[in-house]
Amino acid sequence: MGFQAGPTEGSSESSRAAVSGAPGAGHAAAPGPAWAAVAVLLVVPVLAAAAATSTLLPVWWATLIGSRIGRDPAGGIALGMTAGFACTLAPLLAAWPACRYRAGRPRKAAALAAALAAVLLLAAPNLLTLGICFGTSGSARQARRMLGAEAGWFMLWTLYSAIAAALVFAAMVVLWTAWRRWTAEPLQITPRG
Repeated sequence: MGFQAGPTEGSSESSRAAVSGAPGAGHAAAPGPAWAAVAVLLVVPVLAAAAATSTLLPVWWATLIGSRIGRDPAGGIALGMTAGFACTLAPLLAAWPACRYRAGRPRKAAALAAALAAVLLLAAPNLLTLGICFGTSGSARQARRMLGAEAGWFMLWTLYSAIAAALVFAAMVVLWTAWRRWTAEPLQITPRG
């Protein structure tokens, strides 16, 4: 008989907030179901695409490269050098202006999104080869065996050429920065006399 029903825990907090005059008193700060739906609609297709690409693309890429090279060591070296160098230098050159782009937030975000799409498209051959080299899935192992049999030196020369392209890009950036600093300083000519 000495039992007194008090306010529930949730109602006591909202009544304390209402008494204290806190902003948003009595309103719950839970995210709406719209954000959850958008997150699910974005995450599920990305995961499905990632699963499909990790299963299908390594074998397809190994088959394509193997059919182009056809067990020719010189062909493997040449195609590996071309793909490694071009598909490393081109994405770096595409990303560099976008990273240096000076604009407001919406335009900078749009420039970065376009550059990211260009980088992923241009670097796709190297990313596929990288996925085959370091992948742990069954399809990556099968693709590695296929490239080892059909395109002997392709993976190794792709790596060497990608490193060379990154070094060339670094040298270009250093030289460009030095040139910009050199041309920014006015030339001082002192008369003889």
